[in-house]
Amino acid sequence: MQDLIGVASEVWSSLAAPMQAVAAYVLNEPIEVVEHIQRSTALHAKVANAVYEEFIAAGATCRKPTAGFYIYPDFEPIRPQLELKGIGSSAELAAVLLDHHGVGVLAGEAFGDAPSGLRARVATSLLYGTTPEERWEALRSPDPLGLPWIAKSLDHLRRALTGLTRD
Repeated sequence: MQDLIGVASEVWSSLAAPMQAVAAYVLNEPIEVVEHIQRSTALHAKVANAVYEEFIAAGATCRKPTAGFYIYPDFEPIRPQLELKGIGSSAELAAVLLDHHGVGVLAGEAFGDAPSGLRARVATSLLYGTTPEERWEALRSPDPLGLPWIAKSLDHLRRALTGLTRD
């Protein structure tokens, strides 16, 4: 009987009527929704590519971002320089970036990589702004990389990555 109740609760449950109306509206692809998605896609692409370029310039390898707002740099090419600073694992890399440079990344081992790997997952969407107003301005800007808070964040990332390999 419990199995039947479990199945029935899933079969007979539905989205609340107001949310059904929202879903129907969005699925009809009104112009304001389409434009919002286009602006979001452009913002994600510009910022993710700028972050990607910073990691490449620092000596990491990375697949060029094609969707979403995560990148997954691999610091293996600069392992010798990192080991001189006591960094030999993704957890150590993430800790040094956060503790010494104020840059938060997720260690690759959290996603199933070998702990000795020097990979991290980086969320680029956090650069869009710290307030709703900044994020809306970034979304609407033809040049989001020129906005002061995004430019400052990219500069901070650049200095942090440079700091990983400099004395």
